[in-house]
Amino acid sequence: MTPSLELSLPAKLVSRTLVVGNRELIRWTSLARNAILEGKVAHDGSTLLAQHVGRAVSVKVQGAVSLSSIRSPGPIELCRCLVWVLAMASKPVTTRKPLIFVANG
Repeated sequence: MTPSLELSLPAKLVSRTLVVGNRELIRWTSLARNAILEGKVAHDGSTLLAQHVGRAVSVKVQGAVSLSSIRSPGPIELCRCLVWVLAMASKPVTTRKPLIFVANG
C-alpha cells in the first residue's frame, strides 16, 4: 500500500501490510531494470502492462534510478507494480526452525 493509505489502515491488517512508496521504488527500480534487461523477467503479453512499461521514464533521484510519473507521458502504475513484484520475488525465502533456549539454574 502507499504511505498515504497507511494512515487509514485497520489495526488488524497492520501485520499483513507492506508500505511501498518512492523510497522503496528508488531502492528497487535498478534491480527490476537489470532483471528485465537480462531476460530474467517475462510477462503474458498484456497490452496494458506493455504500454505502462513502455512509457515509464526513469530519472536519477538521490544517486539512484527511480520512475517518474511526472515525466512519463501517461499512467505508469502497472510498471510501478512490476518493480514492486520483482523486488518481492527476488527476496530469499527463509524458513528457519524455531529455536528453543533452556536455562539451567
